[in-house]
Order: sequence, then C-alpha cells, then structure tokens
Amino acid sequence: MLRAIGFRSVQITLYHRGGQAQHVLVEVVTAIGKVIMDPLYGFYYVNKNGLPMGLEDLRAGNKPYFVPFPRSNVSAYPEDDFYAFNYTEAKTAKWTHGRFRFSVYLTLRQLTSGKIDLVRQPWWMEWPQLVICIWIVCFMVGLNLVFAI
Repeated sequence: MLRAIGFRSVQITLYHRGGQAQHVLVEVVTAIGKVIMDPLYGFYYVNKNGLPMGLEDLRAGNKPYFVPFPRSNVSAYPEDDFYAFNYTEAKTAKWTHGRFRFSVYLTLRQLTSGKIDLVRQPWWMEWPQLVICIWIVCFMVGLNLVFAI
C-alpha cells in the first residue's frame, strides 16, 4: 500500500534468537531517511538519539527504541519469548520457511558474500523458489521454441 501512494518500502523480517523468522516489519524511505515501522503494534524504531533506524542500523547491533504512531499507546513488544528477537539477523526476506527456500538462501548468501540479507527486493522476490521455477519454465519454453524451429 505504501508503494501505491508513492513511498518506497520493503519488508524486513526479524528473526528469533533461535534462528527462525518470527515477525515482519516494513522499512520506509522518508525525507529524513529510512525508518522501520511495525504496523501491527503501531510504532516505529528509533535509536538512542531519537533518530529513525533502518535495516543497517539493526544489523549493526544498535539497540532499537520504539515510538508510538499517533493514536497509539503501544511503545514495546509484549513480555514474551516470542519477541526475543536477534535484531542483528534481520533480513529482507523470510528465508527459513521451507527447505528449498533455505537452500536457495544459503546459495545466494554464499554467492553474494552475505549481501543478499540487505537487498531491498521487490515484493515478488519474497518467494525466491517461485522466481526460480518461473525462470526454469521460461528457459524450457525457450528451448522448446528453439527446437520447434
């Protein structure tokens, strides 16, 4: 929805300290920089100086603080193990959902020296296995067209 009204935005996935993708946020590019927002809980992330935080800030180990959106009074996650996030492992995709996706991730991580975790990908890249399947189908259709000629 943010893209539809002119804001560049991407999904950010928080990982639990146990390694599984746990919660999804949105990073929005604003006039003052990138800011991570949690629309489910109604707050956004800032650093200790009150400046907006982006993905690189989280991954660098900077502690996030939470500022409620207007008309929201929530300024923290519930006290529950579900929210024991490892912020330094935040990524732009949920790579741990399924063996195939995780295998694709490990390959991409190796090929990009870990930079795949920071790629602000379009929404359709959230399903890398679908992209690969589409590429394979297109390749096979292309081969069939070549051999049909």
